[in-house]
Amino acid sequence: MIKKASVTFLLSTFMTGLVNVVYAAPMNLVTNGSFEQGAHPGTEYNDAVTDFPGWNYLGGQTFRVTQASSGYYNNYWGLTAENGVDYAVFSNGGPSTGISQNLTTIAGRKYNVSFYVGNGGIYQAYDLIAKFGSQTLLDISLGPHQPFKLESFTITADSSSSLLQFYSTNGNNPGYISLDDVVVTLADAETTVPEPGTPLLVGIGVLCAAFFAGRGRQPLQS
Repeated sequence: MIKKASVTFLLSTFMTGLVNVVYAAPMNLVTNGSFEQGAHPGTEYNDAVTDFPGWNYLGGQTFRVTQASSGYYNNYWGLTAENGVDYAVFSNGGPSTGISQNLTTIAGRKYNVSFYVGNGGIYQAYDLIAKFGSQTLLDISLGPHQPFKLESFTITADSSSSLLQFYSTNGNNPGYISLDDVVVTLADAETTVPEPGTPLLVGIGVLCAAFFAGRGRQPLQS
């Protein structure tokens, strides 16, 4: 016969498997949301670049930069990146400038959108507008010396393709507002039916083996 302690151990293993299920982490729909792809720009003002792998570059005073710690370059953005060492900066432009990315979405489903906005310059306030599809997420103006701050939203997609866009309308103001670590995930991705974890399968297998082994050891009835 199977000892009581063994049964207790097997049941404990089984229950551990029940609660230890595997949930898939929500996938970021944004390509290169941290702006790290591509060659890193230099650390001088004129080293800023306009290549944004994964994004549509729409023009205007929009650049990808590498964080700097001092000097003229630092007077314009001078922030520490939230993810990696590169981030995007925006100055004059308008709705037809900046950067954008088409995301495959599901109409009627909710999405979590988050990103960091800051102003590391020393001169004046600058603005940034963020849109998701036809909806405006953010229209903000930040004064100088503003560290990166997390902005987050939950929004319902109204189409199977949602345009994520960032741009500034500052005119020819000298200076830039900064953007980093853009993330878009399906809001209810965590509530999808999970696959059973490995401990659950192991627990079931062990219990079945113990059950049949116990039956094989029972004495024959006379």
